[in-house]
Amino acid sequence: MRAPGVIVLENPHCQNGGRVLPRPYIKEVRAFADEHGLPLHIDGARIFNAAIASKRTPAEIAEDVDSIMFSLSKGLAAPFGSMVCGARPFIDRVKRYRKLLGGGLRQAGIMASAGIVALQTMVGRLAEDHRRAQLLGERIRAIPGIRLEPSVIETNMVFFRLEQDGLSTSDFLTALSRRGVRMGALREGVVRAVLHYLISDEDIEVIANAVRSVLQAQARWFASKN
Repeated sequence: MRAPGVIVLENPHCQNGGRVLPRPYIKEVRAFADEHGLPLHIDGARIFNAAIASKRTPAEIAEDVDSIMFSLSKGLAAPFGSMVCGARPFIDRVKRYRKLLGGGLRQAGIMASAGIVALQTMVGRLAEDHRRAQLLGERIRAIPGIRLEPSVIETNMVFFRLEQDGLSTSDFLTALSRRGVRMGALREGVVRAVLHYLISDEDIEVIANAVRSVLQAQARWFASKN
């Protein structure tokens, strides 16, 4: 068995409902990493969402880690790209492995410019995505057959469990897509909805009504069969 080479944390943590990792927890992991001589890395694809939600800067969130990655194409809505930050020797290795794995790009300035625009103009508005995620949670919480999981929404992701008899996750998502709403499955029975800058307050009502419509249709069908 090979010895571990790195400890990786995800922040915000998708499997935990898009929640932000508490600062004391990261410090505990830092101490554990130091005890065992391991570097600590953050998968921070949505690190700016974590920063907005916790009212901290990305630099403050990353102060106890050796390296961090963040995405330009998720919450920041750029069409392309991710960034890795760390010490110079580490970045030199990252560049080498990126090229070995086919990630080298030529004439990439036009894509990089979109990333710069995203960093300069899209960070502050992430709070709107968080607000709308909470609004969506409020709208669907009262729908029979839906249970928010977790009930606390911190960032732009809403997770809910389907408790409707006879309705699979795939069938629910297919029916929802036919109504113009796309969501994804975290696992069977648990659905993930991600809010982004193209979703308006009016869209929240459309989404909630679509969810209600699918569940009501399924309830009528199930009742007719039993």
